[in-house]
Amino acid sequence: MNEVEIVNEKDEVIGTMPKSKAHKNGTLHRIVVIYVENTKDEILVQNRADGYLDHSAAGHVKIGESYEQAGRRELSEELGIKDSELKFIGHSKTRNEKYPGQLVSHVFNIYKCQAEPGELQKEEVKSVYWADPHKVLAEMKKDKSKFCAGFIESLKVYLATKTTSS
Repeated sequence: MNEVEIVNEKDEVIGTMPKSKAHKNGTLHRIVVIYVENTKDEILVQNRADGYLDHSAAGHVKIGESYEQAGRRELSEELGIKDSELKFIGHSKTRNEKYPGQLVSHVFNIYKCQAEPGELQKEEVKSVYWADPHKVLAEMKKDKSKFCAGFIESLKVYLATKTTSS
């Protein structure tokens, strides 16, 4: 994917831009976030190929693609999960996430589903593991450096829905 749709603060598309440029200058653009759950109320945490810990699955929304379409595609590509029902749980954004040589700003819809991972996408996913989301949040509070900024933000949204739906 070379181009992404750039958006304003209201998540309205205002144009397109090369993804590399958007990541270099912090231009706001769309990604989708998915939390995979199991029956033990654990979430699947992804250890990315770059060493950061992240949501179960996440990725850029392609031009003309809906958030939900992107979520289904990312689940299939990264975790080998097909035909899972996605449930929308929230919307958020991050500004100026700092990665080596990048300044990234994302707006995202957050979904959840119950599933078991299949074949992992080796180019992007080093490994996955099940974890109690409250323990993950406690770990984030001790040391944010090993977590993606979007994961830190979206986990707060995810846990807020758990307390209101329980």
